[in-house]
Amino acid sequence: MSLWVYPILNELSFMYRGLFFLGSTLFNVGLYLIGEMYTLFLTSKTDCLSDRAGVHLLARFRSA
Repeated sequence: MSLWVYPILNELSFMYRGLFFLGSTLFNVGLYLIGEMYTLFLTSKTDCLSDRAGVHLLARFRSA
């Protein structure tokens, strides 16, 4: 007997279950990266008042 939190996972085959988890992981990583970029965008607006005003957003993202 398989016991899953979500009953639909019990109905999926092994391959589709793996694709579901892979898709969920990629979706969450995408949301994380969007949040990171948004945070850098917001903090770069406050950096305009400081001496780090000319730093490019992607350069800051790569160095973090």
